[in-house]
Amino acid sequence: PQELSNVLWGIARTSEVMQLAQSHPAAMLALAVIGESTKRIASLSAQCLTNQFWAVAKLDLKGPVVNAFVNTCLPQLRSMMLKEISPQGFANSLWACAKLRIDQEVALKFCTDAAWRVTVSPKLLGFFTSQELSMALWAVAKMVGRRAGGGGRSSPDVDKFALAVASEAHGRIDEFSPQGLSNLAWSLATLDLVNHPAASDFLQATAEVAASKISTYSPQAISNLTWALSRRTDDTVSVFFRAAARAASARLQEFSWQGLAVIVTALMGPNMKDIKEVKILATSLVLEASTRCADIGTQELLNIALAAVRLELGPQVLKHMAWGIASVFESREAQLNTIDLLQWSEVQRYCGLQGAQPRALRAAAHVAGFMAAA
Repeated sequence: PQELSNVLWGIARTSEVMQLAQSHPAAMLALAVIGESTKRIASLSAQCLTNQFWAVAKLDLKGPVVNAFVNTCLPQLRSMMLKEISPQGFANSLWACAKLRIDQEVALKFCTDAAWRVTVSPKLLGFFTSQELSMALWAVAKMVGRRAGGGGRSSPDVDKFALAVASEAHGRIDEFSPQGLSNLAWSLATLDLVNHPAASDFLQATAEVAASKISTYSPQAISNLTWALSRRTDDTVSVFFRAAARAASARLQEFSWQGLAVIVTALMGPNMKDIKEVKILATSLVLEASTRCADIGTQELLNIALAAVRLELGPQVLKHMAWGIASVFESREAQLNTIDLLQWSEVQRYCGLQGAQPRALRAAAHVAGFMAAA
């Protein structure tokens, strides 16, 4: 069993530097190892089991052999979770569970059991490295957040675990990388815990650290942090928002349009329109997007344009981009949903556009008028 685990772990590590197609000899060897491991699952140690579970997720292989291993592995991991799994194995197992395409209810049960395991041993989180804390909470938020987004709620054990991680991370904040801090912030926001005192204290400290070191943060980290911090109900992190806006303006070409749209949407609240750095970023985005509308996704175009409206940049600043959107939407009309159409209608009214409404957009305007009357 140890040799099987070592082989699969090594193949997974190889996949970090080269993409392995399912037909690649190494991938085929991995499938053979996975099939054999399924037969011997009861004889695998906790470390071997968690290493193999992580490797299967890392390799992103598909098919009945993988499904059989996952379905056999999960009950075994749950039974070991109570006493045998190390912090690294714990974090790796949660990460793998979040990455694998398994039944959501099964994933949620595994996640809840894992959270309970930690919360009944308050000192256990002290043995986790910063990376393990970040990985574990990200995985929990990924699994539970998907459920919450569909109308569900996280369990008390999951919330307790998340807040315990926030408290532990707050006390060790200097140990975390920018990506680790942004992942924790994103996770707390996804779990809708940002206004709980433990989470709020962590996020406040994170905002202060990130604002002072923003040049070391990746575009993804800045985007995640901005989104997470914008979900707080207080306004104590404006220093970070200024720093994030300055960084995005200065490094515009490093960011994806999706990341920029997330940032400017997060910064379009009512208290933001008087912040100089935020208006500079929004103006830069509008000017840059004006000549590239065809290359930008529908949601990103609308988010940037709406942010310009809410931040009151002025119709003349936005009008050129609005005409570009109108031109692009002529060919995307069939793809626009009702919300898209209503948002686009708001942008048009703000800019005073005439003749920019294809048939679906006129229908949206009618719907908007009906809703307003109701």
